[in-house]
Amino acid sequence: MATENGIPALINLLNLDIESVLVNVMNCLRVLCMGNKNNQRAVRDHKGIPYLITFLSSESDVLTAVSSVTIAEVARDNKDVQDAMAMEGAIPPLVALFVGKQLGVQVKGAMAVEALASYNPAIQRAFLEKSLSKYLLKLLKEVKQS
Repeated sequence: MATENGIPALINLLNLDIESVLVNVMNCLRVLCMGNKNNQRAVRDHKGIPYLITFLSSESDVLTAVSSVTIAEVARDNKDVQDAMAMEGAIPPLVALFVGKQLGVQVKGAMAVEALASYNPAIQRAFLEKSLSKYLLKLLKEVKQS
């Protein structure tokens, strides 16, 4: 799929306003990016990151959760893509997920935070400046109790 220019076609589908299509497209992008730096860069290069970040602020918890796990795999172990995510503004909406969202959405958001901050001191610092650690501690307590 990726070798036949499937990633730009998938990213183009992120313009649609049909939740089931958006979920399937993001899941496809997520799987294509797992352990594949070329596909991760393709999502960045074909302007897919802004769409994924936009869905973090969706009214739909499903879209928010799916975009979080997609961001995690698009950015995982790829500093260039991590930095691109931060430059596109991923940090504030990710932090916002931990205020008033469902526990499941917060857990998916934590996956995105981990992938973005992994081995990236600048992004770690940005999350700390937004007081993310207090929200993560609260999440850990809630997960432990459930």
